[in-house]
Amino acid sequence: MYRTGLIRNKLAGLALTMFIAVLVASGIGAIIIYETSITEIAERLSETVQSNARLIESIAEHEDSEGHTFHADLEPFESTLSQIKAAHELFQFGHSGEFTLGRRVDDQIIFLLRNHLSERSIPAPDPFEGINAEPMRRALSGESGWMVGRDYRGTLVLAAYEPVEALNMGIVAKIDMSEIHAPYIKAGITAIVVAILVGLGAMLIFYRLSREIAVRFADSTRQFTRLASHAKDVIYRMSLPDGRYEYINRACGEVFGAEPEEFYRSPNIIAELMHPDFRSYFEEQWHDLLAGIVPTSYEYQIITRAGDTKWIHQRNVLITDAQDKPVAIEGIATDITIQKEHGQRINAEKEVAQRYLDIAGSMMVALDESGRIKLFNQQASAVLGWSEQEAIGRSWFELCIPEDLRQTVEAVFNQLMTGDSTSVEHYENVVLTKTGEPRTITFHNTVIRDHNDCITGILFSGEDITERKQAESELLLKDLVFEHSITANSIADSAGIITHANDTFLKIWGYESLEGVVGKSISAFVSDEAEAHAIVQALNSSGAWEGEYTALKQDGTTFNAYGLASTINDAAGNIIGYQSSVLDITASEQANSALKAAEAHARGIIENARDAFVSIDSAGTIIDWNPEAEHLFGFTFDEVKGRELADTIVPAEFRQPHTAGMKHYLATGEAKVLNTHIEITAMHKDGHIIPVELSIVPLKQGDKLTFNAFIRDLSELSKHKEAIEESELIIRESLIGTILAISKAVEARDPYTAGHQQRVSRLARSIAQKMGLDKELIEGIRMGAIIHDIGKIQLPAEILSKPGKLTEAEFELIKSHPESGFKILEDVKFPWPVADIAYQHHERIDGSGYPRGLKGDEICLEAKVIAVADVVEAMSSHRPYRPSLGMEMAIDEIKNHRGTKYDEACVDACVKLLAEEHFSF
Repeated sequence: MYRTGLIRNKLAGLALTMFIAVLVASGIGAIIIYETSITEIAERLSETVQSNARLIESIAEHEDSEGHTFHADLEPFESTLSQIKAAHELFQFGHSGEFTLGRRVDDQIIFLLRNHLSERSIPAPDPFEGINAEPMRRALSGESGWMVGRDYRGTLVLAAYEPVEALNMGIVAKIDMSEIHAPYIKAGITAIVVAILVGLGAMLIFYRLSREIAVRFADSTRQFTRLASHAKDVIYRMSLPDGRYEYINRACGEVFGAEPEEFYRSPNIIAELMHPDFRSYFEEQWHDLLAGIVPTSYEYQIITRAGDTKWIHQRNVLITDAQDKPVAIEGIATDITIQKEHGQRINAEKEVAQRYLDIAGSMMVALDESGRIKLFNQQASAVLGWSEQEAIGRSWFELCIPEDLRQTVEAVFNQLMTGDSTSVEHYENVVLTKTGEPRTITFHNTVIRDHNDCITGILFSGEDITERKQAESELLLKDLVFEHSITANSIADSAGIITHANDTFLKIWGYESLEGVVGKSISAFVSDEAEAHAIVQALNSSGAWEGEYTALKQDGTTFNAYGLASTINDAAGNIIGYQSSVLDITASEQANSALKAAEAHARGIIENARDAFVSIDSAGTIIDWNPEAEHLFGFTFDEVKGRELADTIVPAEFRQPHTAGMKHYLATGEAKVLNTHIEITAMHKDGHIIPVELSIVPLKQGDKLTFNAFIRDLSELSKHKEAIEESELIIRESLIGTILAISKAVEARDPYTAGHQQRVSRLARSIAQKMGLDKELIEGIRMGAIIHDIGKIQLPAEILSKPGKLTEAEFELIKSHPESGFKILEDVKFPWPVADIAYQHHERIDGSGYPRGLKGDEICLEAKVIAVADVVEAMSSHRPYRPSLGMEMAIDEIKNHRGTKYDEACVDACVKLLAEEHFSF
């Protein structure tokens, strides 16, 4: 950013001026030298401390946005501090010059860094209002400048100070005044004694000292330039008021799509790239910048020359001269497109999650450790009557639990808070709605844990089963009706053997106990064997039978009977039994009365069935519709009576097949969907689709044909299936999370190659996509690449980060990491050959690789892809023992050994990505 030659020229001129001044007047010359030196050093210290403050803020923001990838095992602040220490470890100016970095904690100044005077430890904390450490106190108070004052040792120093606002820190660059005084005092005394000769010697000494400071300052500037050249953010300095760029780093090519040379030639290049929506805004900002009015930060959009739209966040610092006149602007421009997109996706996902929570079919309630409500979804509001605003923050037990159950439910809560869910993970109890109505809820309880795995509350889903409980009671009542019905009811198995009969059956047929009936064939209760055979045949063919026959009692006498019988089918439509209701119609009046009772009973069964019952005539018109059908489909019987079934509950896409099927049955008597159970979808009154199970039985009475259907709601079963699929997704995401955690653990051992595995993974995945491999194989390559170097976790860190050439023994140890990785991973059940990838990624198809010297097809395709990506990334990246060899050399390497060391298809895909499509890590 600053030219060292200019500094040297200034020093040479200063030395000449001082020499002439000594010739004229030694005393006056010494004073001039001293004052000039103080000013020069102070300005250098000020410029250096300002530049380094901005660099520190850039590193901190980069660490925060990129997830501090350089030191993934540290917190963001500690990771930033670690990089700052590394960057300034060798920085030195003068014998006593040093950087110090500090923070204010309560009423003390805590020093975090010092890069010189290595025989001293990090300074002890100083009182913020004390008499020492005045430069750091001013920096921490937000001031910027230089001064002569006492440092943390109480030593008089010349110090420049600057706040680092992004980290709430201060930075001070200082040098002892005694070091500055020393040469001039000596020169002054000697000048008085020896005049011109001593003055000349003093000038020479000063020049050498100044040159040493300039050289070290130049080294510091080069270090800063190297850091800036490798930064991902654009770092620049612009002169005022002409608006020309004095410096801009290479990141401008990646961020803006224009190289530094273009910025130097055309300062208006940003205006040319500006998005139309931001041009007027940018012109206002540019006008203010040239006038020295600098906003702290602002955001805008650009359109690169490649046509990509990007979001840019820009931060500026105004640089003024000694007269407080604006002379330059220093700033950092960051591409925040990904952060913007992530933010938009996160907000969208939050909205979707909230919508899912609100439309969930179950109550969702979360309680904190004291039992107060902190989450209350719409279904909970619908069931309990309280709005979310009314419920949040109130005690669950006082709001919704009946007083007589409160102690019991609180005991369940306390048990869950201890982590013991035994017998209470699923729990059922009565709650009170806002109106005081009791509702029976079945709860599924789970604990909520924080990041320290401590239980902080309870989350439970609840289902209102009040109606189900009532239905169970009604079913019990129906069972009682079966047993005590005035009709003789019986059930037989698929072989026609009676398995159960009610008391009326025993009474009509003259049996004293059930044992006399169970185990007998249904034909034993019909006087005419041929008639019995005909009844069974009719049941098997049509699924139902109704009519009169002559029944045979136990004592051999007969009576006239009227029976209703039907088959019992399983889900596949197979007959698993028979059921019948019989009346003794020996007397006509008794028969008519009993028949009416039987019809009422059948009607009662239909009306109280747990499944929807729908009956249509041969024209497809609805003629019967029970209460459960009203509940399932939302139509009352009055609304649907006389309507076409197809236009009422059949989804539009199934109406034509439904009509065609009915016509086919009426013409041929054949239909695959009759007398069996099928799963289809039906349509609710409000238009939403319902998964159902359908069983249709045709019934012919004389010339009248009806189709009778029992329909069961399968919505709950569908939810269970969705829950299983969601569980599988969670397991897969957990597996991916485990792989990423392993990758970070490996990189923590080798900070010089931090991010290597992720970059190899990105390139390997792109190669696989370019090769047209299937999705699951690509995912396996991505996951395998993320931990392909896991074996390095067993290698000494000092070998991994050794800056020089490895010895033969050390290299042999390095070559063992594929086998170590295989042993670590071979027993882990991954859905991809992750262990083989780790074992083979250094193998070469000509057998020249290691550790086993595999050839050709002995190497899995995943390892071949990763081998190419690994070589390219390694050669194009910096290593402890060498700088980056460059992307061109990496491409030459894989092209020169295409078909010998590296797979041809993998190389072709990689070269196309890098050379033609300009892939970037």
